[in-house]
Amino acid sequence: MDTLLYFGFTAAYTLILVWAFAKQQSRNFMAFIYLVLFGLIYDNGIIAIGKFIGEGPLLENLNLLRFWSHAFLTPTLVLFSWGALN
Repeated sequence: MDTLLYFGFTAAYTLILVWAFAKQQSRNFMAFIYLVLFGLIYDNGIIAIGKFIGEGPLLENLNLLRFWSHAFLTPTLVLFSWGALN
């Protein structure tokens, strides 16, 4: 059941990313949301396919990239907020 939810989240975030690309007319600090959306797509995608990959070094390395993306991409929400306020 969780796997289906995470596949759904991945699809929803992908649609939001495509919609955001189509709607944004100028590139400013608000474009940092694309990095966050990409991180969310990757995060939920890895969680969704983790059941099929199985435990092992591949899943561990993919999860390591998930953790690094949280560390580096989540703070860009501050830059997005700054752009939204301007």
